[in-house]
Amino acid sequence: AAATATTPSKVPRRLTSAAATAATPSKRRKIAPAAARKECATNAAAADEAPRQPAGLPEMLPAHPLRLVIVGHNPSERAWMDGHYYANPSNHMWKILEETNLAPKNLISGAQDDYKMPALCGVGFTDVGTGVPGTQSSKFSDADLRRWTLDAESGFYARLRRHVSLAGGTPPRVLAFAGKRQYTVLFSKKNQVDVGPQSHASLPPDWPLDESTSVWVMPSTSGAS
Repeated sequence: AAATATTPSKVPRRLTSAAATAATPSKRRKIAPAAARKECATNAAAADEAPRQPAGLPEMLPAHPLRLVIVGHNPSERAWMDGHYYANPSNHMWKILEETNLAPKNLISGAQDDYKMPALCGVGFTDVGTGVPGTQSSKFSDADLRRWTLDAESGFYARLRRHVSLAGGTPPRVLAFAGKRQYTVLFSKKNQVDVGPQSHASLPPDWPLDESTSVWVMPSTSGAS
């Protein structure tokens, strides 16, 4: 056992050798300072041009009751890339949330803090078309939105029911659609929908939440609207 303990291992020698090789300047390729600077600049430019991988946009409906759930149409390309709801600077959502004190400035600094909203402010986020990025909402048909709503496993209604179940059976106090279209397409035929609170009797067929949730339809906060 003593001999084993004092015999140098081959693995450390190999690691030491590799480290020494990495630290030793190569004799085969000498790069002049000007050439080295040019190579670094070229590599940096290539890194800048490399396609950025989207972060995605997970639903924020936690396993506890919420006072407000904000429902969007589907994630914009900017939100999908950044991984934050309403991340485009031209979108007015975060300014509104701050001005109404739903996102107090001392707690929330904007879109980058959206993940804090459910726990700190009782505000959750989802989209009818969760997981389907695209800035031009018009490219999605009414049939697309109805499919996103009614899918038995991943549809909007199923996700709301799942949230209520995880929250101990307590639905959100208020659910607000941030735009009219994602609400009006929930009806089988076109209905006249006014901005503001919706009576429970006027809600779409198979609406998954009970009368304790106040449903509001609001104008879109998108800068393009």
